[in-house]
Amino acid sequence: MVSSRLNNMGESISLSMRLDRADGILSSMLVLAFGIAILYSSKSIVSWNIVIIGAFGLLRWIGTKYVINVSETTLSITKRMLGFHLRTRNYPISEISSLRVAQQRIFFWLSYATLMFERNGKTIVSGVPLNNSSVAWLNPIYQRFPNLRPA
Repeated sequence: MVSSRLNNMGESISLSMRLDRADGILSSMLVLAFGIAILYSSKSIVSWNIVIIGAFGLLRWIGTKYVINVSETTLSITKRMLGFHLRTRNYPISEISSLRVAQQRIFFWLSYATLMFERNGKTIVSGVPLNNSSVAWLNPIYQRFPNLRPA
């Protein structure tokens, strides 16, 4: 589930989203518990790696925030974790079309919804995990920037 806040400042639209997907948190907790169980039984370096992977997974799902800003010239996607700025990707609006929420396949049986768009004939996958019901927050962007609507 994505909680979003819309900030329409005339020339730009800003969406702030936190990840609060229960499946990601649950899987990270299971990996962390599995690593701790192995750590108590064998005390090997592999068990420490599993504990670290589980801890970083929990941090990702609990403390990650994405901010999507669409202005007259740029689409920018900013990723923050626990208050730290991790990454900002900027894309010129003139090169973007078909902004949408679509399924990204991880394995042949597993997929998740993410923000995708076309840029210079190639599909760009943003990596922002969403759910299928988060298509509604794209409507203010489509109203302000109709050229981003999928064909």
